[in-house]
Amino acid sequence: MTVRFRTARSFLSSAVITALAAGCSGARAVEPAAGGHGGRTSVVTRKDVVQTVRLHGLVEAVESTPIATPRLSGAQSGGLVITRLMANGARVEPGDILVEFDRQEQINAALEKRAEWQDLVAQIEKKKAEQAELRAKDLTELENAKNAAETARLETLKNEMLPVIEIEKNTNAFEAAQARHEQLQESLALKRQAAQAELKMLEVQRDRATAEFRQAEENAERMIVASPMDGLVVLKTNWRGGGMSDIQEGDEMWPGRPVMQVVNPKQMRVRVRVNQGDLPGLRRGLAARIELDAFPGHTYPGRLERLAPVGLTSTLSTAVRSYVAVFALDQPDRRVAPDLSAAVDVEVARWRQALSVPRSAIRRAGSAGYEIAVATGEGAIDWRPVEVTALTDMEAVIGEGVTADDRVVMTPPSEGASE
Repeated sequence: MTVRFRTARSFLSSAVITALAAGCSGARAVEPAAGGHGGRTSVVTRKDVVQTVRLHGLVEAVESTPIATPRLSGAQSGGLVITRLMANGARVEPGDILVEFDRQEQINAALEKRAEWQDLVAQIEKKKAEQAELRAKDLTELENAKNAAETARLETLKNEMLPVIEIEKNTNAFEAAQARHEQLQESLALKRQAAQAELKMLEVQRDRATAEFRQAEENAERMIVASPMDGLVVLKTNWRGGGMSDIQEGDEMWPGRPVMQVVNPKQMRVRVRVNQGDLPGLRRGLAARIELDAFPGHTYPGRLERLAPVGLTSTLSTAVRSYVAVFALDQPDRRVAPDLSAAVDVEVARWRQALSVPRSAIRRAGSAGYEIAVATGEGAIDWRPVEVTALTDMEAVIGEGVTADDRVVMTPPSEGASE
């Protein structure tokens, strides 16, 4: 009986001493397999770890020409009705008709004003002929009066040899002839001024009619809009039937209202807004994968082309800013069109052949370190301190503490790493 008691006491003392020694030595704890660790496990792998940022924006063309409803010269009341329209997505070349508006009113005005102009031109020619005829008559009459005055003057040279009464007659005849000549001269000058004023009035009317019919013709030409470049037609939208739809024939458009764009499909880009939290790591030239929401699963290579240096505040908060970024598509195809929504995945960092574990496999150990649970077999786990080089949204890059092919246990979300 005494021997058994001493043996049991010696065994308990040895166990206590062993436990105390293990606790004092600071060795990592190995949890026993009490029914297994019961958690999900993952294998430490050595691979390229990529950190990406997902952004969202709209596709736009690098080179484009807006086509708007023309502004007509002169008074314009109301909008213009589309009578012919190029289909959305059509390929066009320079000179192809893009849109035509109802030109009948301008054509009628041009014909009416041209007829008025032709009538005034005829009136001017007729008036010039009449004035030339009257001027010839006046000049003839003036020349006759001049000759009569000269004849009367010559008669006065005989006055020394004539009686007094004849002298008086000759003198009166000369004075009358001279007065008539002067009167005809003044009358001819006044008639000339009156004729010029009358002709000028007709010429002003002719010039006004000329400007009006040319203006109507130019307006009619403006109402046919041709493509200035090779490209793709992208129609604008219009409010119709309680919703927005593509502009179509029969729509009434106000002057200056955009109708479409002609874009160069070979050069496209995506304009996005970057939250200030996603800004670190972004720089010009970064590679990106661009996916159109309309064509899921198909990606296009791209690169960050421009990043705005100044952020914009929103109406909800002045503390949070966003930055405009532009990504160029390197190989756009026929599916890429302006105004399509797109998702952009930007590679901001890459660690080549690094040890990687799921982020949920590590947890905080103190204020400046991490630890990880390594499955040692038979359901036991070994908590090891690790050096975490970087954290992505889903993965942790490990510098030291584990090796490739180690199996680690996922920690509960409440115990996982947080940053």
